[in-house]
Amino acid sequence: REKLNQKTYKSQPANDTAIKMILERRRQEQEKLAEEQRLRKLNELKKQQTTIVQSKTQQQKSSP
Repeated sequence: REKLNQKTYKSQPANDTAIKMILERRRQEQEKLAEEQRLRKLNELKKQQTTIVQSKTQQQKSSP
């Protein structure tokens, strides 16, 4: 019985460590996804701004 008890006590910290590692990995993946989404939105905004600037410069060229 004592040996069995010792084994369960030893495996518990290992389980805790594994769970912490999994949670940490998940958190990092979520942060990475959030960062990718943020960058995508920024790129989309830049494209829109560039398009607006281009259309304005074309209008200015054609108006005089």
